[in-house]
Amino acid sequence: MSDVILLDANVLDQINRGNAAAANALLTRIRNGDQVYISQQAYNEAIVNALPRQATANRLLLERLNINLAPAGDATTRYDTYARNATPRVPVLSEADARVAAQARAIGAQVWSFDGAFRNNGNAVTQQLGVRVAAECQLPLSQGQPQDYRVGHRLLGLPPVEINVAGRIIPRGPGGAPPGAPGTPPANITGGGGGATRSSGGGGGGTVASVGVADNRLPFEGGPSPRGTAIIGGIQLAFQGINFTLNQINDHIQAQRVREALAQIEPQINRERAADPSMGALLIIFYHQVEAHPDSAIRPGPVFSHIETATGRSFDEARRAWSSQAVIRPGVGPREKEFTQEVWIPAIRPAGVAALRTPFPPMAIGRFASGIASKLQNVNWGGVTGFDDESEVALRLVAGSTPAEFVILRPPAIINWFNGGIAMSTDIPLVTRTTAGGTDLTVVDLDPWIPFGTATAAMVFPADDATDQLFRQAPATFDNLSQLRRYTNIGKMRWVRPENIRVSRRL
Repeated sequence: MSDVILLDANVLDQINRGNAAAANALLTRIRNGDQVYISQQAYNEAIVNALPRQATANRLLLERLNINLAPAGDATTRYDTYARNATPRVPVLSEADARVAAQARAIGAQVWSFDGAFRNNGNAVTQQLGVRVAAECQLPLSQGQPQDYRVGHRLLGLPPVEINVAGRIIPRGPGGAPPGAPGTPPANITGGGGGATRSSGGGGGGTVASVGVADNRLPFEGGPSPRGTAIIGGIQLAFQGINFTLNQINDHIQAQRVREALAQIEPQINRERAADPSMGALLIIFYHQVEAHPDSAIRPGPVFSHIETATGRSFDEARRAWSSQAVIRPGVGPREKEFTQEVWIPAIRPAGVAALRTPFPPMAIGRFASGIASKLQNVNWGGVTGFDDESEVALRLVAGSTPAEFVILRPPAIINWFNGGIAMSTDIPLVTRTTAGGTDLTVVDLDPWIPFGTATAAMVFPADDATDQLFRQAPATFDNLSQLRRYTNIGKMRWVRPENIRVSRRL
């Protein structure tokens, strides 16, 4: 019976550093008919966030060996693996390694990784997390050798290839000679172009099927509307097929500068979205504006400054990636203010809700207690007053559909938020309530100020796309000032009263 093997990024790294034993072992697995995949975490490390040349080389290597990106697998199993890893005082695996392990367990695969946790602590990984570790983890490592994609291709018996630093494949002349060699015609390289600065993903430049970058512009929908700014003119722009309005631009010179900046970053956005179709792109457009003297009749308009970008599986995850970047920005002068507008470019093939980060840690998997109990609790966020209950929403179920499954989140004792630029925190009253199935659950008291108030609710997150679609029948937590936006993907979170929940299992 064939095995399923899930590769970590360091397997490719070792082969590119001249590890012949690892290359031979990989070829043996493929020849024996084993199903070899690369994990999502490894794909991000080896391709999405790698330097352009290495990203293109790794992607070409995987395609030539017919190694595909592994399926996400069962969401419940992945969440359970994360919970098991967090149980001991010191986790068995790092956060990145836990993602690889969780995906492996979800698809019934063995992990092949050269990380120390798998090499030196494989028994604990198997016993604590239920994840099988491949024997190849124990292969000797190549020490001190530089990474060279040419070496990796040679060890794997793949045709040689030349890739420039921008990640574009260099065409070879007659007889396999590189361009510019005596007797060869000059190269005609098309596509490509400059990339965006301050982008969260290194991105793989070029394509492996032909020289240049594929045109990935599709008719996508626009993203979130600008926040906190009034339309004072504005220009309509199209970028990758998306029409959006820059509300602060009412001058043709500024508009032309924006168009030029978008043209510079579009090839990089194309490469990143083609390298990982599950990732969307976020554009953060910066403006500066001089604050005129109160007595002055002249009111200078906003001036375009620059554009920053980030990628993520959702708008929230991309914004979190952008905010964690260390960047150097143009300074703001005297009597000058800076503000931004955000534009979201959706993924080519969205990864689905199961691949998203939850705003709070998962603690259980649950379902509605019955069809008539399929209700969501509307909740309002009041800042210093915390959460408050509104009405319940009865969900419209499709006859014969699979019961909705959701992740029950561990509610925080404190919510941190910002009132303008001032950091604030609110204590959240937590209570223990019994679910319809008789399970004790930590939930939020929504009536802490009302004597004998009985409204409580659990925070829940959809475990699959069908439940995500069902949850859209009710609004997310009402937060008109966006004070909860720091909690990633909180817009997907909903609330369910404990008496309407039946816990399938704890994580």
